[in-house]
Amino acid sequence: MLARFLILFSFFFLLACKSTKNEISKTTTLPDGCKIEKIKFDLTKIDQRGLAGDEDNKTAVDFEFCIPNTSSTIEEVMAIYPQFKQQESKGKSNCGEHQILILGNTYNNDYKNILCKLSQLEYIKEIKQTYWE
Repeated sequence: MLARFLILFSFFFLLACKSTKNEISKTTTLPDGCKIEKIKFDLTKIDQRGLAGDEDNKTAVDFEFCIPNTSSTIEEVMAIYPQFKQQESKGKSNCGEHQILILGNTYNNDYKNILCKLSQLEYIKEIKQTYWE
């Protein structure tokens, strides 16, 4: 009887530890003022280095967004992160005629701050994950 109790107790204890770990891993801390509703991908799956995936197969998350094709907006975005790439295509974000597509990725220890600064820019409507085909 005692052995059965210990086995059940151990099982529920391990189950409780596992669910606590999952709850913690699904949270992420973001800077104040971050407009998370503009970021259209799950930041909780990205580690501190900006990588997502299994331990054996981690990669950066590529993302894209549209901005007005003016020198002032391009300069403002590039000041946030100079490694962004500009593209003339519409991308999956379907940039408009007077917009330019900007590509970036999360492979940066400061990716949360970068994404949050972008989310605060009025002219950026959404930041989408890019899936290369």
